[in-house]
Amino acid sequence: MTAPVVPDEAPDEVMDAAFDWLSELNSGAPLPAERRRALTTWLEAQPAHADAFAEARGLWADLDWSEALNAAVLPAEPVATPNRRRLPRRETRSGRWKRWGAPAAVAAAMLGAVMIGPDLHRQVMAALWVRTVETATGPAEIRRIVLSDGSRVTLGGRSTLRVRMEDDRRKVELLEGDAFFDVAAAPQRPFTVAAGDLTVTVIGTAFEVNRGSRGAHVAVSRGRVRAASAESVAILTPGEAATVRPDGSLAVQTFDPAGAGRWRDQRAAFRDAPLGQVVESLNRYHPAGVVLEDPSLADLPVTVAFRFDQMEIALTALAQGKGLSVRRDAAGRMVIGRKRGA
Repeated sequence: MTAPVVPDEAPDEVMDAAFDWLSELNSGAPLPAERRRALTTWLEAQPAHADAFAEARGLWADLDWSEALNAAVLPAEPVATPNRRRLPRRETRSGRWKRWGAPAAVAAAMLGAVMIGPDLHRQVMAALWVRTVETATGPAEIRRIVLSDGSRVTLGGRSTLRVRMEDDRRKVELLEGDAFFDVAAAPQRPFTVAAGDLTVTVIGTAFEVNRGSRGAHVAVSRGRVRAASAESVAILTPGEAATVRPDGSLAVQTFDPAGAGRWRDQRAAFRDAPLGQVVESLNRYHPAGVVLEDPSLADLPVTVAFRFDQMEIALTALAQGKGLSVRRDAAGRMVIGRKRGA
């Protein structure tokens, strides 16, 4: 096998080469000295090589060495966007390393398995590799992600998710936006999702979590979920949802479990929801954005359902039914306000 890449490769070629190296390293056969030297040469050739190798290592989901190192996600599968794009990843402070030291550190860590043994090698790798991964989507982007434990996450538009896998637990934080989880069963490793004041704990189930400026919400479509806030705890079953009230308690409601995560199918539905909440949610899926001209309209209850490609038509009809107006500003945003003279 010859060196996988040549100088001045395109970014995708560099990533492909990094995965080729990882595949060879994890083939089960000892890496010959010639190949070890070739890997070292490749890593030191360009900083981009070491960066790509670090990213690929974080995405490698089936390594036997240490599941704690396996905290990253597999390559994502775009749903709503036509062009395939790599999963955005941001390293946490504990995982950052200086660019000038990356090639040598990576080479030493990988080749160290041959010289220092697997146990010490696990410790070296644990100190080097990013163990917490943050994933984000753009406006109107819906992305499917497979976590290292086999759990599947669908991330909505303008949403940010932080994932950390440990030996005895699986921890996810929804920093903002929408996420639907189909959790792989692992009784000895609870799966926890934190969204502001709401904490959801499961073993294996399917549920949706939303987080916005008005708080967090969880809706269960399969299995059982433990929802907890600062003031209360609720065990939710399919067709039950919980929202954190301003006082920190949980408000439990019932719903059609088939309707959980409608946004995954490019649809939205709201029933007696505050207009401000509707606007905040739609801003995740409208490229230019939706704004309220009058903040006092935020508490107006509305009921509406539509496909994302009919969003503007539906909002116009909704506004007319409520005696409001809809216009487009210079930035292309939809502006909902009161009619002149109203």
